[in-house]
Amino acid sequence: MNIQQKISLKIPLRPTPKGRPRTAVRGGRAIIYTPETTAKFEKAVAKYARLQVKNMLLGPLTAILEFHFIPPKSWSKKKKAQAFDHAIKPDLDNLEKSVLDALEGICFENDSQICRKSSSKRYGSTDQIIVTILSEGADEFVTTS
Repeated sequence: MNIQQKISLKIPLRPTPKGRPRTAVRGGRAIIYTPETTAKFEKAVAKYARLQVKNMLLGPLTAILEFHFIPPKSWSKKKKAQAFDHAIKPDLDNLEKSVLDALEGICFENDSQICRKSSSKRYGSTDQIIVTILSEGADEFVTTS
């Protein structure tokens, strides 16, 4: 018998992409560090996740990620009403990476557990991130081929 486990999160933050690691020389030594914007975002996502998640999922997982952005204020009401897909920067893969890295150690031990993934970025009425993590064997994830 396969027990299905699921974590669903709604994170009321503007999606922020994972920044590239930076290097600096301090005390004569080169160090690599995470950009401040990325670190703050990942810390905030982790805070929301800790409030909502009781237990980590183990084994192979499926991740479903939805990134919602408020349309620019300069857009007309008509253009805002017609907006759906967010086909501009930030890149979807960098958005995924920042969220999955933030959830590591809270929703799952390591993001290497994620075997399947479905992601989207679109315009919405609020900035938010909706995350669903399913244990392997869950019926909810539909693949298209």
